Amino acid sequence: MSLVREEDYLILLIDSFFDFKDGVLMLGYDLRIDAYTYFELTPPLKKINLIPGKIYQVKRKITKVPDGADDLIADNVQIEQKIKAIVESKLNPIEKIYYANYQHHKKKSAGPTPNAHVVLCVGEVKQVENRVSVLGPCTDLSVKTDEVETDIIIRVQTNTYEVGDAICFLLRKIGSSQGWSYRVLGYKNKQQTADYLNPDFRSLRNLEINPIDFR
Repeated sequence: MSLVREEDYLILLIDSFFDFKDGVLMLGYDLRIDAYTYFELTPPLKKINLIPGKIYQVKRKITKVPDGADDLIADNVQIEQKIKAIVESKLNPIEKIYYANYQHHKKKSAGPTPNAHVVLCVGEVKQVENRVSVLGPCTDLSVKTDEVETDIIIRVQTNTYEVGDAICFLLRKIGSSQGWSYRVLGYKNKQQTADYLNPDFRSLRNLEINPIDFR
């Protein structure tokens, strides 16, 4: 028997990034549960221009078809998703309270978070190398950024970048007894990167992202 789970989010969008699989990582404030959140929109995606500060309803239907007695494999998972913009006037009374709560939280986080482990970075593409992954052909971008001492590898499935281009990406720093490791959570396309080249713009967006608890 198929297992079906339905999800319904109401997200006040803080920012969004493409991921390696051509999906979209949404960062925002969920007006259904009054909390910061993040989740991935999986491809294929219908064309929608996600604008920070706007409210989006995301409905997802996840169907899992058992492959055996207790087995579920990735190939047997189907995801249907619909996303649409919602205007503030259409919020119900509780959602409006949560919307006000977000504005209050935003004002309280007007200072930088010490030792933030997730940060927006801007770097320069130093090398472009075609690869083959389990998902098919892809491209590794070797990027130099002032945020960390080592070059960062950003893997993309659909590449438009060339050596010398600037790129904006969301980086997670993971500390251990062996030192730091880094994971790229998502990146901006060439058109979106332009705004993030402004340090003041990038700093303000970082302040909005800092309260999100990435796990």
